[in-house]
Amino acid sequence: MSTQVRTSKRTESLAAHEIVSRVEWLPCTTQRRREVNANMRTFAQHFLRIVSPIASGIALALLPKCPMCVAAYLMMATGISISVAAAVSLRAFLVVVCVSSLVLLGRRHIRNLRVGA
Repeated sequence: MSTQVRTSKRTESLAAHEIVSRVEWLPCTTQRRREVNANMRTFAQHFLRIVSPIASGIALALLPKCPMCVAAYLMMATGISISVAAAVSLRAFLVVVCVSSLVLLGRRHIRNLRVGA
């Protein structure tokens, strides 16, 4: 079993040192890691709660009405070309996804207001 020595002054003798095993230090570091992970998790959850409705609304507002523009933007962004019929379907799909996410997020917000959370 390895040990670590903690001292407050370097000039003290070995008898005055407090010898602490690594096993006693382990719970302290794992507890700190858990707290940091919990803080990061709560920060990420809070960030996603704020950004999700904003991102859905912006995507819906910036979605072009013309299917040719959808095809052109996809071509410029990824290099993949699609037909106009596929662009019409893609645009309709994106509208449904954005609106449904906004409805679900609004529903969650109203439910939280009722509960008081």
